[in-house]
Amino acid sequence: AVYVKEGDHVRAGSPLATISSVELSNAQSSYLKSKVRLEALKIQAQRANEHYEKKIISAREFEIANMEYKTVKTEMETSYNTLEIFGLTKSEIQGLESGSQKQQNLIIRSPISGTVTDRKAINGQSVNHEENIFVVADLRKLWILLDVYEKDLYSVKIGAESSVYTLGDKPETVKAYVAHVSEVIDQVKHTAEIRLEVNNAESKLKPGQTISAKVQGLISESKSRKIM
Repeated sequence: AVYVKEGDHVRAGSPLATISSVELSNAQSSYLKSKVRLEALKIQAQRANEHYEKKIISAREFEIANMEYKTVKTEMETSYNTLEIFGLTKSEIQGLESGSQKQQNLIIRSPISGTVTDRKAINGQSVNHEENIFVVADLRKLWILLDVYEKDLYSVKIGAESSVYTLGDKPETVKAYVAHVSEVIDQVKHTAEIRLEVNNAESKLKPGQTISAKVQGLISESKSRKIM
């Protein structure tokens, strides 16, 4: 099942889709087996400690009992972490332990709050862990990348104010600030990249959009004056 489409706003933890996962079933079974073994070995380790204090068993037998307990405890913790990586919440894992709930399908949740900018997932599709079936982006703050000629770089300062203009019949103007000036010069174009950061809470700009910008302190190529 797929629950969202491109353009939808989602919160962190919101379900995007569910997929059938053999790996999830195996991870759940591994965790439950480790938990049952741990409970049994914990009792054995406690008895071994009591018997060792009473000198009923040797030090070697005592160490073996405790080593088995620690080994299985590590296995259970690893299995628990695996379930968390699959996206199961603590309440879902507790439901799995009590037997009241077992996840048959893997829920794909959004890691952040934002906008679904790309959706490749469709019902019935086969997927693997290398595929990006969703892209969720926080569009409230955006980066704007500009190329600046090498000779003008010295006049660009971090924190400098910039005016950004959109194209079209109804252009918008937004304020931005220089956040980074690249240390690498393009050997062909003799330019370096600067990065502006802009508050896009009003959604005036869109990723991939063509814009023009004026950066405070940047020297004009035609006249030796500052563009304000």
